[in-house]
Amino acid sequence: MKQTRTLNVSWLWVAVGVLPGAIFALIFIFRTSWIFQGERRFTLFDDAMISMTFARTLSQGKGLVWYPGAPKVEGFSNPLWTLVMAVLHWVGMTASQVSLMIMVLGLACIGACAFLAALIVCQVYPRGKWSPVAAAFAIGMCYPLAFWSLRGMEVGLLAVFSLALISSCIRLVSDGSANVRRTVGWIVALVSLGLATRLDFLAITGVCLLWLAWALPRGRRARVVVPVGLTIIGSLVVMSALRFWYYGKLFPNTYTLKVESIGLITRLARGLVVDIKLIPVMLVLVLAAVVFFRTNEVKFKQVAVLLVSVGFISVCYSTYVGGDAWEMLPNRYVMPLVLVSLVAGVLALELTFSQVVVLSKSFVAVAILTFVASLVGLSMCAVVFWPDFAVARYFDVRFLKVGVAGGLMFVLGLLVGIWRSSNRRVWLVGIASGVLAIMFVSSGPSAYAWIWNKGEAVVLDQRETERGILLKQVTTPQARIAVSFAGAPIYYSERRGIDLLGKVDPVIAAGKPASPFFPGHNKWDYQHSIVQLKPDVIASYATGHLPKPSEKLVIDNEFELACFVSLSDTKDVLVRKQSTSVIYKAGILERGKKLGQFGDC
Repeated sequence: MKQTRTLNVSWLWVAVGVLPGAIFALIFIFRTSWIFQGERRFTLFDDAMISMTFARTLSQGKGLVWYPGAPKVEGFSNPLWTLVMAVLHWVGMTASQVSLMIMVLGLACIGACAFLAALIVCQVYPRGKWSPVAAAFAIGMCYPLAFWSLRGMEVGLLAVFSLALISSCIRLVSDGSANVRRTVGWIVALVSLGLATRLDFLAITGVCLLWLAWALPRGRRARVVVPVGLTIIGSLVVMSALRFWYYGKLFPNTYTLKVESIGLITRLARGLVVDIKLIPVMLVLVLAAVVFFRTNEVKFKQVAVLLVSVGFISVCYSTYVGGDAWEMLPNRYVMPLVLVSLVAGVLALELTFSQVVVLSKSFVAVAILTFVASLVGLSMCAVVFWPDFAVARYFDVRFLKVGVAGGLMFVLGLLVGIWRSSNRRVWLVGIASGVLAIMFVSSGPSAYAWIWNKGEAVVLDQRETERGILLKQVTTPQARIAVSFAGAPIYYSERRGIDLLGKVDPVIAAGKPASPFFPGHNKWDYQHSIVQLKPDVIASYATGHLPKPSEKLVIDNEFELACFVSLSDTKDVLVRKQSTSVIYKAGILERGKKLGQFGDC
C-alpha cells in the first residue's frame, strides 16, 4: 500500500514486536505435550479433535463422517478448517504430528494477526511511531487468541480473515489511490473463505458491508457493495446447497443441538450473564472510540464506527446463542471484540501521548473510575452467582487481582499521557503501562490458568487422549464406545462412537434438554444411547449425570466395572458383560474389584 511507505516505523521493528508472542506460543505448545507409553504426545482441545476425526475419515476416502461407516451427520461447524486437517492426514502424518502441525498453523495465524494489527494502525495513523509495534506485541501476546488458536480451534484462522477484512475496508475508504478492483477481489475472497470456515462470520461481513455502504463516496459505493453483497449471498447459498446435498440439512447438527430447541429467552439470559466479564474489554474499545472522535480527521471517526461495530456485533452474537460452554476466558465468538479493542486501545494511547488528542481531567477521572469499578465489580459476581456453579466459576478473585494491577497501570499510563513528562524514561514507562493495562483486561484473568495448570482443560484433554489410546489396545475394530467427550477418545481409539451429548447424534440434538441450559452439554438420553444403541464400552456419562432408575437397572444388569490401571485418575469404564469386542489385559484394563458405578476403581 502506498500509505505505508511513509511510516515512521520499520516493519523489522514490527517483527520484533511479534517475537515475544511467538516465543510464548512455542512454550505454550511444549507445555501441552507430555510423555505417555514412552512417547511424547501432542493433542488438541476436544472439540477440535471431533473435527480431526471427521478429517481423518475424509482423508481415507470414506466420506466426511465421524468414523468409517458412520451415518452422515455434520458434527462440526468449521468446514474449511476440517478440510485443512484432512490434508494433513492425507500426507501420512501420525496423530501427534497432525496435532502439532495444527498448533503450528495456529501459531502462524497469531503471527499473521499481529502483522495485520500493525498494518491497520499504520493505515489509520501513518505518522505513528510506536503504536504499530505495540499493536503487534499486544495481539501476539493475547492469551485468549493464543489459547483457542494453539489448542486447534479455527479461531486463529477466522481472526486472520476478520483483521484482513477490516484492513481492506479501511483501505477502500481512506486510501484514494487504492486499486478498487484488486481490493474488492481480496474482500470477496476473505468473505468466501470466512463463511466457509464458520457461518457466524456472517455477522462480521454484514457489519463491514453496511459500513462500506455508509463510508464510501457515492462514486465507489456500487462498485464495492454490490459484488461483496452478492458474494455473501452466493457463499451462503453454495454452503447451504452442499450441506443439504450431503447431510440433508441446511444447518450443522451443532446448531440444532445448541440453538434450535433452546428458547431465545433462555439463551439470552445465560448469554448476558457470561458476557458480563467482557465489560472492561468493551470499555477499552468505547474509550478508544471517544479519543478517535476527538480528532479533527473524518477517517478516525469512520474507523471508530467500524471497530466498535465489529466488536459489539460479536458480543451480540455470543449473547444470542447463549455464550459457549467454555467461558473461563473470552469465548470463541467474541475474539473480534478482543482484537479490535487491543488495536483501538493502542492507537488511542499513541494519539494521547503524541498530543494529537488532549484529554480533559474530568474525562480521565471518569475513565479511570469506570474501568477499575468494572473490574472490581466482576470479582463480586462470584458472590452473586455462587449457588449456580455453572455461572459462578466464570467470576472469581482473578478479576480483582488482575483488575487492581491493570487499573494501576491504566491510571499511570493516562496520567503520563496527559501531563507528558520531558523525562524520556518516565514517558516510556507511561506508554508501557498503558499498553500492558489494555492487554491485562483481555488476557490477565485467563492467563492465570496457564501459569498454574497449562491452560483450561489441557490436562483433561491429555487424560481423554490416554483413554482413547488404551481403548484401542483393548478393543476390536467392531467395538462401539459411548462417550461424553466425542473428540480424543474416538479419534485415538479409531473405534465406532456413540455421542451421549448429541454433537454427532441428531436424535439427541433435536431432543428436549435434560438439564438447565449449558451449550452443547445439557441434552442426553441414555434410553436411546445406551439401552437402544448398545455400546460395548461406556467411557463416561454425559457431563457426570447419572442415569434414571429404569436406565440404571438395565446398565447394572448388562455392564460391569473395569479399570484402566495406567491412568492417573478417572480410571473406570463400564464394559458390556460377555462382549466379544473388549479384551481384558493385565496392566492395562482389568475388572473392577467390585461392581458399581464410576468412581469405584
